[in-house]
Amino acid sequence: MKKLILAIVIGVALCIVILGNIKTKDSGFKESTNDTKLKQILKPDTNLIVKAKRYIGNISKDPNSIKYKNVGAFLDIEGNSYACGEFNAKNSFGAYVGYRKFIYNGSTMLMNGETKVPFSELEKKFCTYQEIEN
Repeated sequence: MKKLILAIVIGVALCIVILGNIKTKDSGFKESTNDTKLKQILKPDTNLIVKAKRYIGNISKDPNSIKYKNVGAFLDIEGNSYACGEFNAKNSFGAYVGYRKFIYNGSTMLMNGETKVPFSELEKKFCTYQEIEN
C-alpha cells in the first residue's frame, strides 16, 4: 500500500512538473514572439526634394538664381511623402522677391500666398514628421 501511495505521489509530482514546463515553454514562446516583432519605421521619399526643385525651376524666370532654405522631406500622419521648404527667385527685373514657402507631393505644388487655407495649417499637416513608427 505504501508503494502504491508513493507511486501516486511521484506520478502527480511528475505531471505537475511536466504541465508546468509546458506552460513555461508556451509563455516563453509568446514572449520571444513579442520581442522579435519588428517595428516598421516609415521614412519620406527624399526624391520629392529633387522633383520640387525641378518644378520650381521650370516656373521661374531665372532658374539658375534660385536659393533654397529649410528644405526637407516629410510625412503626414497617414504616411504620405511631401517636400517642404522655402525658395527665393528673381523676378523679371532681376531682383529677388523674398523667400516663399512650398509644399510638394509629386504632382501638386502649394505655395504660400496661393492657398485659401492658411499656409501654417498646411505646414502642420504635411511638413511635421520626418519618420513615423508603426
